[in-house]
Amino acid sequence: MQYANVNGERREASPNAKGECPLCGSEVISKCGNIKIHHWAHVSGSGECESGKEPESKEHRVFKEQFPEWCREVVHGSRRADVLVGRFVVEYQKSNISFEDMLERTEDWNTLGYKVFWILDYEKIASNFERKNFKTVSYRWKWWRKTIKKVFNENLNVSFYIKGLEDGKLFKIEKFYRKSLSGKLINEKSFVKALKEKALNGLQKHTA
Repeated sequence: MQYANVNGERREASPNAKGECPLCGSEVISKCGNIKIHHWAHVSGSGECESGKEPESKEHRVFKEQFPEWCREVVHGSRRADVLVGRFVVEYQKSNISFEDMLERTEDWNTLGYKVFWILDYEKIASNFERKNFKTVSYRWKWWRKTIKKVFNENLNVSFYIKGLEDGKLFKIEKFYRKSLSGKLINEKSFVKALKEKALNGLQKHTA
């Protein structure tokens, strides 16, 4: 968790600091060591909400920081988005997630009126992919069949992208087959730029 509420203000972690989780209100403490990225963590015994379920990797943080600070870790109702821009939610996923959790999160954001973009980190899944050609990759990981493919086929307002198949590119999944999937490569910077422009346009309208 990158941000916590400290004396009523949204703050990043600093050494020996305490704050409140913006999502559940429980006490959090700063973790500012030399190995992991600086972050906030729930105090032991204070409960664990969505914000503390998955540790944030350096890659996750770097991706989020391509967006303005006020777009990151936005709380809306019982959910917290990695990035929220206009009517779009971006969720970066490096660790495994169950079908039930991914479906519930996607449905909740859709109910609130947001389309969800899932960014799936290729480093975690590289050994389970084989590049067939420019548009198709095969996969052998049951997680893809039992989670991603099932959510993809639920007719929700959602898109999936694989980050890392090629440097600077995102692979947008367009169709699942029995043991492969197809899609197209898009420029990551262009993807981020388009969403940032939507964010800035939304801010200008709000402050006009």
